[in-house]
Amino acid sequence: NDSYVFAAIGERRKSENNLTEALTLYKKSLAIKPKNAPVLEEVILSSFGENANFEELETYTIMGVDEFPEAPEFWFYDGVVKSARKKDSLAVVSLEKALALNAGKNQQLAQVSFGSLGNSLYNLGQKDSAFVNFERALKLNPNDDQVLNNYAYFLSLEKRELEKAKIMAERVVRKNPKNSTYLDTYAWVLFQMGKYQDAAQQMDAAIKNDNNPSGVMLEHYGDILYHLGKIQEAI
Repeated sequence: NDSYVFAAIGERRKSENNLTEALTLYKKSLAIKPKNAPVLEEVILSSFGENANFEELETYTIMGVDEFPEAPEFWFYDGVVKSARKKDSLAVVSLEKALALNAGKNQQLAQVSFGSLGNSLYNLGQKDSAFVNFERALKLNPNDDQVLNNYAYFLSLEKRELEKAKIMAERVVRKNPKNSTYLDTYAWVLFQMGKYQDAAQQMDAAIKNDNNPSGVMLEHYGDILYHLGKIQEAI
């Protein structure tokens, strides 16, 4: 029952590519001694993924900001997790704290924080502020696919600057031609521009490249087909 021993064996398991056991050992180490920044960060980063348990993950991001309140990285992780849990008001607080503590020292951290902040602000209805933060993120990294995609999608929902949204979405799809999320965004931008045939082509590719299309994607495809006069297919 020694936190150092658990962490050391966790490192060994990680080196053996036994990541599940490594994560379990890291968590045992933190249960004894939570004030261990490298182990905390290892647990947080290893817990992100397709099937992430954000409720459990939030306990570790909270632990991070409690134990290391001057570390902007932990505030960023906390903001991302709170955003994933639809706690956007709290996410904004954490992300703004991350940016304030970082104060431009780590450009990559600032860039991803601006992008995440844009998402949460949009969800809270603060759309102009959201777009300002997307612009800040792209100024630091104009090739961030996720920011380009989200910015394009939110612009399409607002029916604003659709040509700009099209250029961003097109760039992302060109780099990721089989990514269903990006194809869906591009299709929806084209739909808002009245380019229904082109939108249908992109949405068809999005559906085919996703083993389990979301309800939103299927609804988008229905809207596109309806505007092409394919009523029964839309239904």
